[in-house]
This record gives sequence, structure tokens and C-alpha cells, in this order.
Amino acid sequence: MGSRAPSRSFSHNNSVMQ
Repeated sequence: MGSRAPSRSFSHNNSVMQ
């Protein structure tokens, strides 16, 4: 779940959710 999606997008999503 990290190889396909960029880690930058995941980090940004987490920040917004929190």
C-alpha cells in the first residue's frame, strides 16, 4: 500500500485526517 501510492500523498492525508 506504499509502493504504488506515493508516500508523500499518504503523509499529507494523515496530517489532514489528524
